[in-house]
Amino acid sequence: MLAASRPRVNVMLRYAVIAGCAASVGVHVGLIPAHLDEGATAEAAAFVASALVLAALAVLVFDSGHDAWAPAAAAACLAAVAAAYLMSRTAGLPWLVPDSEPFDFTGLITFAAELASATAGIALFRHHRKDQS
Repeated sequence: MLAASRPRVNVMLRYAVIAGCAASVGVHVGLIPAHLDEGATAEAAAFVASALVLAALAVLVFDSGHDAWAPAAAAACLAAVAAAYLMSRTAGLPWLVPDSEPFDFTGLITFAAELASATAGIALFRHHRKDQS
């Protein structure tokens, strides 16, 4: 890759990570009231926790001064949330969703966005490490 294009790529990767975090936050916050109405307080609490962590990571990824760790942390959290969705739809999650639930369109789109953003986070982290060496 040309050295002159690296900053542009890093900016695009940074925005992709931030957008993925923000989208995941928005979807999960939007689902909290429905889960509370169903009495699924553990799921609602998990959604609150993931939303808070991903929102904080989006802010940290925005500041390039945290590139030594924030993109990797965001990628790990996004991948964990995506994995939890996949498990909840296939095998269930004993502590949250004991029985598997059907796949849904919003969930699949969010799952794909989370994985794409996690990949961008890994790439941004690797670019930082390469630039430091």
